[in-house]
Amino acid sequence: MSEGAVVAGVRDLLPVLRERAQETEDAREVPADSVKALEETGFFRLLQPARFGGLEAEPVTFLTAVRLIASACGSTGWVASVLGVHAWQLALFPPAAQEEVWGDDPAARMSSSYAPTGRAEAVAGGHRLTGRWSFSSGCDHAG
Repeated sequence: MSEGAVVAGVRDLLPVLRERAQETEDAREVPADSVKALEETGFFRLLQPARFGGLEAEPVTFLTAVRLIASACGSTGWVASVLGVHAWQLALFPPAAQEEVWGDDPAARMSSSYAPTGRAEAVAGGHRLTGRWSFSSGCDHAG
């Protein structure tokens, strides 16, 4: 798959995303079918490192695809951009962190809160989260 093929695939999805725009707005959530269709185009692989099956595309290619998606449905464009940019952000982490996320599932998607104001405390068996935590766009479609 090439960057051009991904952008072409996104273009082909625009009528469907446009048809789902009101459904997306009413549900206040991007339909799983829309996210799956974007995954099938390779959109979420644009900024992912090649060693995990990504395309390591130039940011302008990613932003072009986001702009196309948002032209059909603003909400889908927002969520797709947040989910998609996390591949670039994870690529900035040490290789061990990348392996932890993508090692068993190179198609894993991530979401995060960019303004975490809560607290995480290590406890037996995991972590305890307390306080107020901001929203995390795309979390319904992330692992």
